[in-house]
Amino acid sequence: MRIVLVSETFTESMGYTENLLPRYLAKLGHDVHVVSSDLQASYYYGNDLYGPAIPPVVQPGVFPVDNFTLHRLPHRLVGGYPWLIGLIRRVHDLKPDIIQAQGSASLFSLESAAAAIVTGARLFTAAHQHASVMGAVLTSSRFSLVRLRSSLRRALPGRMVSAVAETCYATTVDCAEVAVNYYGVPSSKVTIAPLGCDTDTFWPVADEAAHRDRMKLRGELGFARDDIVCVYSGRFSPAKNPACLARALQLLQARGKPFRGLFIGGGPQMREIEETPGCRVHPFVPTAELAPMYRAADIGVWPCEDSMSMIDAGACGLPLVVSDRMRATERIRGNGFSYRQGDPVALSRVLERLEARQIRETMGQVGATRIAESYSWNRIAADRVDDYRFSLARLARNV
Repeated sequence: MRIVLVSETFTESMGYTENLLPRYLAKLGHDVHVVSSDLQASYYYGNDLYGPAIPPVVQPGVFPVDNFTLHRLPHRLVGGYPWLIGLIRRVHDLKPDIIQAQGSASLFSLESAAAAIVTGARLFTAAHQHASVMGAVLTSSRFSLVRLRSSLRRALPGRMVSAVAETCYATTVDCAEVAVNYYGVPSSKVTIAPLGCDTDTFWPVADEAAHRDRMKLRGELGFARDDIVCVYSGRFSPAKNPACLARALQLLQARGKPFRGLFIGGGPQMREIEETPGCRVHPFVPTAELAPMYRAADIGVWPCEDSMSMIDAGACGLPLVVSDRMRATERIRGNGFSYRQGDPVALSRVLERLEARQIRETMGQVGATRIAESYSWNRIAADRVDDYRFSLARLARNV
């Protein structure tokens, strides 16, 4: 089967879906191509997070990546959004059986739908937009200008794409609701398909060698053996609010508790975090280097918005603490707690429940086992292939 995955951006050395789903589909023996723009994730988030090592724009061309082929196309901005120049022609030349678009209502999703019509390929889309990042749209009046703009930008193109698409894979329940209510995707075409974990990279400490590596890295990061290290990775933005964790840690330290913080990434809240005693800021690192840092920590904390990093940290055996507004509660079933979002006092009390090592290790093992069994890209890619084959078989019966 030849599969083309279309993504607005592609950033090498990252753990995004457009990096990992193609790799695991190819491991199953399929001919996989990723068609993307010449933009990387730093185009949107800037060097505050990724640093100069990941420039926002790179050279177009065709490149081997892992065991699939990456096609980077030049882009043009249309209304502030990238249009992939030549996408339909490139997909036509590739003659895929399946087109998997990493969106449901964007410009590249519209291009993917057009390419599916031209080539006869079966189109599948995705919905990764959480309710927590919809902002003013969710709170606006049904007949407001904000809602009208949202309908024109999201619902109208979403309906057009969905008329061609077979299935839209939503990563969580709230992503599915956003897809249906704001992106024009019919509920009959939405399937919940969680983000996967690269379990070849993210795994728990399970032997003496891994334990030595853990303790060595903790020392290099400046943490003592008995410190309880809480790790956060991602953007240091008000929307993500890692500073809430720093404030909670400060409260715990004032009570003589051995809690410390490891913050990986960058952004506007960096200075406040750096100035908080017991908090260590580390620059962004590629995915392969992130796993050892999770294994060197004791608790994973994401104070606000959902993050795929939660799953990766859980796979490394860390219990998780997340916002009480997160809808994907299956991520912390038996291996984590939620706290009242934005309240550092509430967060400090929840963290204190994880002070005992035995509790952390027991919960961490529950999470690592469940993620390996249910969230591994090995399983998700196999399920996706089953869907693709079913669609192709149904097409063949109807021809």
